[in-house]
Amino acid sequence: NIFDVFLNTPNNLKVRPGEGFEALLTLTRLTETTTNEVILNFIIKDVNGNTILTLTDTISVDDFAEFSKGINIPPDTIDGDYTLYVQADYDGKIASASKGFIVEAGGIKIDAGMLWWILILALIVSIILVVVIIYVVRAKERKVV
Repeated sequence: NIFDVFLNTPNNLKVRPGEGFEALLTLTRLTETTTNEVILNFIIKDVNGNTILTLTDTISVDDFAEFSKGINIPPDTIDGDYTLYVQADYDGKIASASKGFIVEAGGIKIDAGMLWWILILALIVSIILVVVIIYVVRAKERKVV
């Protein structure tokens, strides 16, 4: 390898869909090169290997460089485990690093069983309201007559 790549993100990183985080990349040149330009590819994949985001930057590296990259998670990203891969491409030679993180929307998660209980409770409350309204209307009718 021509470069050594180190990727740093906060430990136990959890991100909400539509929000972002900073990734700090450190590149160290291991051998002499003819040019200083390095192409950086930032790739986020889910646990199934599906790519959800790809970003590319070009930077100049003498002997050592630190590069901070803002990574924004697409708003439609589902909860789960993801990996940020960084590839430093110099003339077709690739050095890479990766770091895992979690996308979590937060809030209350409603599964199918809980949804059924909520619907049943809403139906019971609706029936009680209808019964109370009928009772009140009939009580008023009795007082009027």
